[in-house]
Amino acid sequence: MTGKTLRELLPAGSPRNKIEFLADELQHGFELLGQLGKARMTNYVKNPAFLDSASNKAQETKFTGVYLPGSRVGSPNQNAGTFADGWHFEQSGTPLDQAIIAAFGVHRNLHFAPFLASVPFKAHDIWVAAKNCKGTIYQQLNLPKTDSYYKAHAIFAAVDGMTVTLGFRSADTSTMGGMRSDTSLVTTGGMYGPAPSTGYNVKVLESDVFRHHGSDQRDTFVCLEIMSNPGESNSLMLLGMQVIEVDKDGLPVENGIINMDSDGYGHLRFNELIEFVCNDTAVAGNRFTFKPKKPGSPLHCPLGIHQHVTYTNLYFWGGVNGVTSGDVDSTGKLDEGVTVTDFNGDAVTIELSQANADLVRNCGGMQVYLRYTQSPMRRGLYT
Repeated sequence: MTGKTLRELLPAGSPRNKIEFLADELQHGFELLGQLGKARMTNYVKNPAFLDSASNKAQETKFTGVYLPGSRVGSPNQNAGTFADGWHFEQSGTPLDQAIIAAFGVHRNLHFAPFLASVPFKAHDIWVAAKNCKGTIYQQLNLPKTDSYYKAHAIFAAVDGMTVTLGFRSADTSTMGGMRSDTSLVTTGGMYGPAPSTGYNVKVLESDVFRHHGSDQRDTFVCLEIMSNPGESNSLMLLGMQVIEVDKDGLPVENGIINMDSDGYGHLRFNELIEFVCNDTAVAGNRFTFKPKKPGSPLHCPLGIHQHVTYTNLYFWGGVNGVTSGDVDSTGKLDEGVTVTDFNGDAVTIELSQANADLVRNCGGMQVYLRYTQSPMRRGLYT
């Protein structure tokens, strides 16, 4: 910078020279504005618009407060699940109306693509349903080890009357703190724009300023809690999540639009269908060993299998109770009485109830389907 005004920089000579100089300066200014408009602010949420591998298979919990390790999603003994790269959910075990069952469900919705025209970034819509309960969608954050401030934004559409709360939680290996810097709203209006609109009625909920201490060794989570009305089932379309750095007054420290692109890790973190098979079904006892159907299945479980793996279904074929005559291609399915107990890096151990073990013993084979997440789930939000 020279310190001179634009008037002082005008060249001497004909008016044409002055006009050409001003035109060059304007063009340069327009180019700078264009670069500013394309600048991306850092978003500390990974997979913020569910573009990598969001699941299209619905997961529903029906938790009654008695958690059993390895129980399947949808059973009364399971309050947690994982549905996309880096994304998990947990359900409270306390029904809002004690006379009615409580359930919480999540999956990607593939049927409303035209409505995404109302979203200002590329996204997949994540359908969330809370029935007579509250539950939380959350992700563990990897924040810089410096003293700093952050804000979260949740972008969503929802039916009328839901309570939605956005904030942060901190946890060590054994405890989960309460929500911090949280703000709430009760939704009004419909999920979709008024006719003849074909767009979502998009809402943005902004958290209060969250102060992060760089010396804090606890894990930090961004959390969106959804609560239905007592006795009712209410739904929400989650369209995106943002966590940006701000100053202590809540003003962004970067310029530009917030980055909502996928981070590109894909199935390194989430795989919704990993297959393990058991060919030795004649073992005594109730425990059976399953080996990966495809060698090299990504099951790195640093916090233990129950924080990285969810049981989906188990199928058996070729006769039951030791009887293999007749239709040897017949199959059956076990939804309950199945517990994932161990993973040693090469094989999964599954324990069956006595009735199930007696049923499948000496059958032709079994195959179990598991969901895997590299980022740990079941962090104890409601325990």
